[in-house]
Amino acid sequence: MWIYQAEKRIAGALLRQHDRCLDLLSLGLAGTGDDARRAGAIPAIYYFGLEHGKSQGCALLDCGNCRPSPADGVMWFKRKWGVRLTPRTNVASDLLFRWERPNQVVRTFLSHTPLIIQQGRQLSLVAALDDGNVAGVYQSFWMDGLHRLYVCTEDAAIGSFMPGLTLVESAGNA
Repeated sequence: MWIYQAEKRIAGALLRQHDRCLDLLSLGLAGTGDDARRAGAIPAIYYFGLEHGKSQGCALLDCGNCRPSPADGVMWFKRKWGVRLTPRTNVASDLLFRWERPNQVVRTFLSHTPLIIQQGRQLSLVAALDDGNVAGVYQSFWMDGLHRLYVCTEDAAIGSFMPGLTLVESAGNA
């Protein structure tokens, strides 16, 4: 799929259709991408990809992989389009994080870069709060497809899923 501005190609996307799903495999912008981005090429790719999928009878548009943080720019953009997170089996790498005991460095990292983790077949969000506002985390970072929210706190039980994490049961508790 090509995106044009006047008569000039400014962006493109590689799409693949299978069953009732349209995969957005890759997208690219002309030149350094700055002019295409300012012209709205990326939203145009999503919009016209959705339109094309709809015209082909697709029920799903697979927007592809990205870093597992709702604070990441790509994930944030996809969240604006109402994506639903799903566990992946075709990921070429894993992001691992671990700490011995909770500390300020871990809480600072997770307050700026909340992470999406996979537990079995379910996805959970791990975040830290600067102000104790759990409802704010839901508003800022919660996405369809997440099942649990873990909050990194100083006083969380050491015997929990991971030291320093407190489980917040569901979005309805916010």
